[in-house]
Amino acid sequence: MVKETDVFNGVPLNKKAWTFTIPSSMPLFGQMSTLRLTETLEKQYETRESVCNELSLNKVYNRKIHVKYLLRKREILSSSYQSLDSSQPWLVFWQVNSMRLLDEQDHDKDAMIAKLESCRSKITGGYGGGPGQMAHLATTYAAVMALTVLGVKVPHKEQLVSFVMGRMGTDGSFTMHHMGETDVRGVYCAVSVLSVTGELSKHNFVKTVEWIKSCQSYEGGYGSRPRDEAHAGYTFCAVVSLRILTDDWIEDPSLLHWISKRQCSDELGFNGRTNKLVDVCYSYWAGALSKVYNILGVEELNRYILACQDLNGGGFMDKPGKGCDLYHTNYGLCGFFIDDIDVRYGLMSE
Repeated sequence: MVKETDVFNGVPLNKKAWTFTIPSSMPLFGQMSTLRLTETLEKQYETRESVCNELSLNKVYNRKIHVKYLLRKREILSSSYQSLDSSQPWLVFWQVNSMRLLDEQDHDKDAMIAKLESCRSKITGGYGGGPGQMAHLATTYAAVMALTVLGVKVPHKEQLVSFVMGRMGTDGSFTMHHMGETDVRGVYCAVSVLSVTGELSKHNFVKTVEWIKSCQSYEGGYGSRPRDEAHAGYTFCAVVSLRILTDDWIEDPSLLHWISKRQCSDELGFNGRTNKLVDVCYSYWAGALSKVYNILGVEELNRYILACQDLNGGGFMDKPGKGCDLYHTNYGLCGFFIDDIDVRYGLMSE
């Protein structure tokens, strides 16, 4: 959908279409008699207006209602979660980690452990998305982190490590599963699992470090693989992986510049890519890196996160007007408690 708004000297006459100034140094655009407002731009402006309206309400943090929300999800999940049938360890992790962030004792520990065990492949040692499903690095990461939160020793560690290192390619990258795709998520999931299980130092990751560095885009952030667009989630995976592997946070002005541009000046939250919408999950993926590099507007971010609360039913949503879910609840809380977590894994610091 394309809308055209009459303009005068580069300024829209229609106030609802927001104000654009077309630089006189750009003759091709300066001679245009109309301004084309794309559907994407219109969505950005609608989101900005919606968020700003919600920010004006100055919502207050309500711990109890979020605990109730999580307990309710233990009893029954809506049909919308059917698409996450292959992400069952993630559902466990988001729930137990959210409960830990809320400082709430988890009384379903045994049931959660049993669910994770049902997803573990007895053949490979990795964890699949559900019972009988193929082992996958992402769900293996989720399972191991959930067990870590629950204070449980990871079972059959030798077999688990064999599965993780079996995903490593000759160039140092990692595939997500057997004959699966290669991207920087695989590296992060692999080195995180090896780190929390105390197995990292037993392996050589020189090529992995170089492969990660090759994923940096011209913008300064990192893409999923070499020559891909920079994205906050992949940038987090790349930068944190380098921190785990080298014990140092990389210092790169172009990276810091790109990260600093992710926190939106009007909405106050973070987006994941250039010219994209704000999303509470990036309160962690981008907020954690902003915290590390001391460029985070903490008060501003907390205002956005609180604006994403559902104060009636509990939980956190992507952005005001959306529905709440376990994913955004966990990472919204990670952003809200950014000063109290180990930013490498999103887990509460001991």
